[in-house]
Amino acid sequence: MNDFILIPIAVLFFGVNGTLTRLFQLRYQKSKAGIFLYQTLFCFVAFVSYLTQSTKSADVSLFTIGMAIGMGIAFFLALFGFAICFETGSMAITSVVINLSLIIPMIYSWVFLSEPIYQKSIFGLMLLAVTFVLSAFSSKEKGKHGSTKWFLFLLMGFFANGMSAVLQKQHQIQLHGKNAALFMAIGYLTASLLFALFFFLKKESGAFHVKTYATSKKAFLSVSILSGISVFAGNGILMILSSRVNGGILYPCLNGGLCILLSFISIVFFREKFTLPKGLSILFGLCAIVLLGT
Repeated sequence: MNDFILIPIAVLFFGVNGTLTRLFQLRYQKSKAGIFLYQTLFCFVAFVSYLTQSTKSADVSLFTIGMAIGMGIAFFLALFGFAICFETGSMAITSVVINLSLIIPMIYSWVFLSEPIYQKSIFGLMLLAVTFVLSAFSSKEKGKHGSTKWFLFLLMGFFANGMSAVLQKQHQIQLHGKNAALFMAIGYLTASLLFALFFFLKKESGAFHVKTYATSKKAFLSVSILSGISVFAGNGILMILSSRVNGGILYPCLNGGLCILLSFISIVFFREKFTLPKGLSILFGLCAIVLLGT
């Protein structure tokens, strides 16, 4: 299959994951602890999927375990932050900022890996700053009490998502691409255990019943399992493409495509109100992604 055909397929898989999270919150979640139960299962499904792909010759070193646990913690914070953002603010702008977090591994590469800084990257950073300013302004449009909370969790998710990419990149550099599946498996298991811990801290008193946290047990299991499989498939395709497609083409197409897809879904299917600051945030964010990724 042509590598460039795989890019939109990866975008679709990642888009399914974000869409299902919002769908669960709107249609199936019954209590605040429900989202933690959903994320526990979704991360566990991803863990099992990656574990089946790890080879018997994989080196279970302390380095891999330590880096993977660190990535899992960062991934947990990112998922937690963005789930709160989907619930309290704009899904469209949240999706833009998710994809703009690629600047963090880029800065890491400039500072610690001595990779060159291009003039267009500076313009990309300027557009990133503009996007954050517009996002903050947009969060106050409706005068919601939760707007400040949304922006703070947005920042947490942004930095955590970027750090998870830094840890993944450093691990792959150190081991020359080995143990990738094992690394991801341990990371998702760590995130799953942390979400399980949060769930038990937040869960309702008394006996455990799925229907206490979701309107339908069948729908809960279906959404959670499909979400885990979709993120596994998306990352699997990304790992293949990262060694075949130039990064200047791959990441702007992937991140920009995902940004456009989730923004479209949030406005068309979830009926999110489209405003001028929100539209400008998406536009400047997309331009920043293209400049930073090329």
